[in-house]
Amino acid sequence: MFPGHHMHSMKHAPKENVASGLGMGSNTTLQSLAAMTLARVGESNRSWAITDDIRKKEPLNEMLNGYWIPPVHAVIELNRGRAQQALELLEPSSGYEFGLYSLPLV
Repeated sequence: MFPGHHMHSMKHAPKENVASGLGMGSNTTLQSLAAMTLARVGESNRSWAITDDIRKKEPLNEMLNGYWIPPVHAVIELNRGRAQQALELLEPSSGYEFGLYSLPLV
């Protein structure tokens, strides 16, 4: 094994796992998790494309559009160095906050 091989594998594993997971189906829950994973590993364009697809499929789904997608877009904004925009994107979903022990998505 060459130096840095492990880090190379760690960087690409999430992308490969997302591709594999999306191959199992394309429901909106799986897509939203894939979008977050891709955003977290810096694949902002792919992540944004998935969320656009979700919004087209489920334009009236308040939980997806109001709770799941904003944190994905916030991570994308953080990737772009725009922390203020990230916070603004999260503001509308604050109404879904479950309290002190909620799951941190960002």
